[in-house]
Amino acid sequence: MHTRGLYDLERQYLFKRFIFILVFIIIFALFLFIKPKNDYTAFEKSLKEKDYKALYNMIMNKDFTYQVFEEYIKYNFGDEINIKEKQKTEDGYVLKVNSKTGDKILKIKKEKNKLYWDFNDYVYNWTLQVPLYSSVEVCGQIYENKNGFVTIEKIPFASYNVKIKLKGCEDYENRILAGQKVEVKLELAKDVIDKCKEAIYDFLKFKENAIENKKITEVQCLYTDSGLYKEVLNEIEWLKTVDYKYYKKLIDWKVVSAKLKHSGVIEIDVKEDWEVKIITDENESTNINTQYNRYYVEMGENYKIVQINTIK
Repeated sequence: MHTRGLYDLERQYLFKRFIFILVFIIIFALFLFIKPKNDYTAFEKSLKEKDYKALYNMIMNKDFTYQVFEEYIKYNFGDEINIKEKQKTEDGYVLKVNSKTGDKILKIKKEKNKLYWDFNDYVYNWTLQVPLYSSVEVCGQIYENKNGFVTIEKIPFASYNVKIKLKGCEDYENRILAGQKVEVKLELAKDVIDKCKEAIYDFLKFKENAIENKKITEVQCLYTDSGLYKEVLNEIEWLKTVDYKYYKKLIDWKVVSAKLKHSGVIEIDVKEDWEVKIITDENESTNINTQYNRYYVEMGENYKIVQINTIK
């Protein structure tokens, strides 16, 4: 009987020890596999994890693209987003979040058991002064340009990649901070200036040869029904009637300035040095005349001079 009592006590001890070990294993497993619950909302979790797609989808009444939103996040927030304060409101809560541009206040509203970001970090009436008729692209969106000014009525506060294009000019591309007043001037493309110079030189040699030979040759830089073409014709006919010999030889010429006049037309100021010789029965006179002319050159498959004004 004494032996049996000892056996029963040993069984009880082993059973209690087994229960203790089992409870310890269960608690340890719970500690390993069940994470403590935090009080982060879906919005806060998306914010801390930088889930930009989820954040964008939570914005109320958004009127900008995801591409714009990406630029907003990149400009305003660093690698780690820290929520500094959280305050409940009647219809949601407000977060104070650190950013690279200072603390941001984010308003979160709850509607029909869903959280929405009441986004209000906008810049209004951002105006860019650009060449007339140029196309203006901001973050993938083309804006209308009718008078040389482009106004973006509403855009999130950030810096954006701005692209400006215009026929005959070098493309402009630069990052500009929303709200910053900027005047963009485009530079003429080198190949455009070269083609304008070719057209002007062809005209100068055309006129020189016409005066010397008293006849018109074929020319590509003028429209044959233009006033400029007829003006050279009239000058040749007049020279045929005078009682002296008149020669005009181009000595030198150079472009003083070049700029875009308007869409498709380039304004070129040129200094020209001409040797003018007049021979009569009695004597011969030779002079060097310097002229400044302004040429308006129309771009196209063949560049055409459409107007010439004498400056001095």
